[in-house]
Amino acid sequence: MENYKKIFIALALFAYASVPFAQTFGIKAGFNLSTMLSKDNDRTYRDIFKLNPGFHVGATAEVTLNKTFSFEPALLLTTKGYRYNQRLTLDDGTTVAQKDNTTLYYIDIPLNVKATFKLGNTKPYIFSGPYLGFGIAGNSKQEATYLGHTYKSNTKINWGSGDSPSYKRMDFGLNIGAGVAIKALAFGVSCSIGAANITNNTDKGHKTKNRGIGISIGYRLLKKH
Repeated sequence: MENYKKIFIALALFAYASVPFAQTFGIKAGFNLSTMLSKDNDRTYRDIFKLNPGFHVGATAEVTLNKTFSFEPALLLTTKGYRYNQRLTLDDGTTVAQKDNTTLYYIDIPLNVKATFKLGNTKPYIFSGPYLGFGIAGNSKQEATYLGHTYKSNTKINWGSGDSPSYKRMDFGLNIGAGVAIKALAFGVSCSIGAANITNNTDKGHKTKNRGIGISIGYRLLKKH
């Protein structure tokens, strides 16, 4: 964990150090659909995990490398997590309906390389690069219905260790995406593929990784000449 913190700080400093060289500064916000890839030695839990709606918002900078390529670091508040809804049949034949809506809040630092092309008055672009995230908050809303009675709970996420729900703070992975810029506005779609195992549950080789899709709009606030 200490090594991940050092990497997070190093990337944050790297992104910050890039700011004096940036030609463009802006803001970015949008809509997220997140889920998790969770599996153990017996099963991959794709069938019950659903997309969890959320958001991302933050600041961006852009360092021009040549006529086509640029480096684009950002600092974003991003939601991640999952939902599931399942019905279990017990040994006595009765059923339990379970729901879980888990939302995690991260500070994400994406470090993307962007290729921009000119097409008339528009500039389509593609981008890819690593990201590093640091979990700062979260909650899990759970609901169970059994024999006509519904039981609800709202539990804060335990970061690092502790009783369930518990996750590791550090997340990292890959961003890929595309979009189009029209004057000061930019519209984009991205996919984030988490590579870090964020669960503290090690039973049966359990692993959990973040996944997400984002739709965003950006606005260029300042352009240096």
